Amino acid sequence: MQADRPAGQESGTPAGAGSLSSDRWRQGARDIAARAYRGENSGLLLLVMIATVVIFGILLRDTTFLGSSNLLSIVETTTAVTVMAVPTVFVICSGEIDLSFATVVPVSAYVSALLLQHNNIVIAILGGLAVGALVGLINGAVTVWFKIPSFVVTLGMLGILQGYSEAITNSSTITVTNSAFLKIFGQGHVGPIP
Repeated sequence: MQADRPAGQESGTPAGAGSLSSDRWRQGARDIAARAYRGENSGLLLLVMIATVVIFGILLRDTTFLGSSNLLSIVETTTAVTVMAVPTVFVICSGEIDLSFATVVPVSAYVSALLLQHNNIVIAILGGLAVGALVGLINGAVTVWFKIPSFVVTLGMLGILQGYSEAITNSSTITVTNSAFLKIFGQGHVGPIP
C-alpha cells in the first residue's frame, strides 16, 4: 500500500499540501503588508517605529541619544503637540476632521492670559477651557444640525478664530507674570517628568 503513494508524500497528507500551505502564508503576508500600507495594522506600524528607535539607538550608542536628558527634552518639546494630537485622533477615528484646533489653543491661551491680568488663576483657567469647549460645541452643532462637512465648518472656524485672536490682542504679545500660573503650566513637574 505504501508503494501506491507519490514519492515524498507522507501518509494522510494530500498531494500539494506543502504548496497550499506556502500559498496561504504568502497570501497572509500580502494581506498584512497591504493593511500596513493602508494604515490598518497599527501593531505593525508600532513595531516599525520601535525598530527605528532601536536602530538609531544602536547607531548613536556613543552619544546621549537614549540618555535621560535627551528623552526628557523630547517630552518637553512635544508636549503641546501631543496635547493637541490626542483628541484629534478621536475626531479622525469618527470619520471627521478638525482644522480649527490649531487656533483654538492660542485663542484659549490669549483669553486665559487676559483674564489672568485682573482675576485669579482659577477664573483664568476656566475661561480658557470655556473658550475651547464653546468652539468645539459650535463646530459640532453646525456639523450635525446643518449637515455641513466638518472640514468646511472647522476651516471657517479657523479663519474666525485667527481674526478674533488678532482683535483681542491687537496683534501684540500678552505677558503672563503670575508666578503660580507659570509654575503650573510653564515650569511644573509631575515627579521627575517636566
